[in-house]
Amino acid sequence: MYDFQGKISIPPSTIEHEMVHEPSRSIDEANFLLESAPPRPPANDVSFADILPTGLTEALAIDSGSEESDIEEYTEETIRQILESNDNDIEEEEFPPALTDGVSWSSDFQTFTGVQEFYTEQPGPTITLTDPFELFSSVWDQNIMDLIVRETNEYAWQTIGRLSEVGIKPESRLNDWVEVTVEELYKFFSIMIYMGLCHRGRIDEYWTTDTLEMPQFRQIMSKNRFLLIL
Repeated sequence: MYDFQGKISIPPSTIEHEMVHEPSRSIDEANFLLESAPPRPPANDVSFADILPTGLTEALAIDSGSEESDIEEYTEETIRQILESNDNDIEEEEFPPALTDGVSWSSDFQTFTGVQEFYTEQPGPTITLTDPFELFSSVWDQNIMDLIVRETNEYAWQTIGRLSEVGIKPESRLNDWVEVTVEELYKFFSIMIYMGLCHRGRIDEYWTTDTLEMPQFRQIMSKNRFLLIL
């Protein structure tokens, strides 16, 4: 229950009722309960003065040894006003405007005039290759392929090592893992490009041997090896 000051008020009858029904304990039993209780966690070194704004700390005169009665003298409205005054004192951090050569910034859209930029280099390809593989390898050159091969093999061994801790199943493809080479990675990419031209519902249908077979896929790479790299 609460009285008119907002404090908790417990009727005496309730206290008497609790005292009557509280089972009595001997001194030895009470000491045993105190000794067996878990230790209290260490007190936090952070005080209210470290958390609250400076203005509020000074107004409340809070330090690490302040009593709760010091805080109760201030109403909620007083604390809110102190917090709002601290917010107004904080100035937004200003950043210098970014400068670009030949650009004049303005917030007036009426006076804005766009300047067309001109590309002065020779447009189009800068090589005279016509062979598809040579064109592809001019972008995906040896350095990029070496990097992909190295990372692919490293990831494969990491996966095998992680799964070996719990046991790799006998039917797993990882038991047949062999490191990828640059030449094999080019074949893998060629299959990926070929799949974009010949659509099938499932991956295994590219290696089917029925009437709708496409033997080129089997000639480039086996299905198990493709799935293992994939």
